[in-house]
Amino acid sequence: MQPLTLAEVQALPAIVPLLMAARALGLSRNTAYRLVQRFPCRVITYAQMQLGKSYAWGAEGPDAFDCSGLMMRAYQYAGIAIPWVASAPWRQGPSVSRGQEQSEDLLFMCPKSDGPGHVGVVVAPGQMIHAPQTGDVGRYASYAARCDAVEFTRPALLSEEKR
Repeated sequence: MQPLTLAEVQALPAIVPLLMAARALGLSRNTAYRLVQRFPCRVITYAQMQLGKSYAWGAEGPDAFDCSGLMMRAYQYAGIAIPWVASAPWRQGPSVSRGQEQSEDLLFMCPKSDGPGHVGVVVAPGQMIHAPQTGDVGRYASYAARCDAVEFTRPALLSEEKR
């Protein structure tokens, strides 16, 4: 067995929860590993490093975040610029159909007249990380049964198109 590379070790904090979530969904070990290997993990790694930090409306880190501030910084960590206000990256797209979402896609929720009012990042099928509301902290949550989901988008595709 070969030792892990530095990049593999750095990705472990993002990969382990993905594997656990995939296994919890009943996927075989091989399917779970293949699923995790398909997705880059820098956005998730950053979001995981912020778990437990306080929610504060309008905050962009490093000690507190609102939902869109957390997503903006997580994508920035991965080298992808997205706007801060939740409805702005939603307008940029590209849109992803429910059931086709992947790790690092954004899930927009809580529809309002000017666009979605909340955003989280997909970490595994049915699971996201988000900064929910005042008095709460950045955390994992299920989105599988949410009835207020507006749309998924894949900002990483925008980054690939610019290259």
